[in-house]
Amino acid sequence: MELCDLTAQNPTQFAQKLAWICSRCPPRVSVFSGSPKVPHSQLNAILAIARFLSKFSNSTDPCPQTVVLDFLRAISGSFNRSFWPKSFNTDAISSFYSDFFGYILKATEFSGDFAEEVVSFLGETVISALSNGTGDNSSISRDFLSA
Repeated sequence: MELCDLTAQNPTQFAQKLAWICSRCPPRVSVFSGSPKVPHSQLNAILAIARFLSKFSNSTDPCPQTVVLDFLRAISGSFNRSFWPKSFNTDAISSFYSDFFGYILKATEFSGDFAEEVVSFLGETVISALSNGTGDNSSISRDFLSA
């Protein structure tokens, strides 16, 4: 069992752990700074928070949704190879997108407000992925679109 699963089962008992995981996510400043290189640990943290949201919808702490929405708003930066850790190959990138969006989809089923926020900007992100269909980064855009 993962820490995010324990936190979802006992949110009040593990509130500090949830805050700790949120603090390990890509900082908003770096996410919005163009094409930052995101370390593996931050990608794991954002996956853990997305997984938490997919299992628990009644959190009074806005941090989990905020960090996920910030990451989603800037996810078009991930269409560039320079965004990803060097150890991430195409399969790892595809797996990240698949897992992340699987968790987000489940989280939107729990919260209509969260779903509305995700939908409000995801269309522009899809258009960005479609327009990034040439060059070295095209396989990353295709992985995003197939997720």
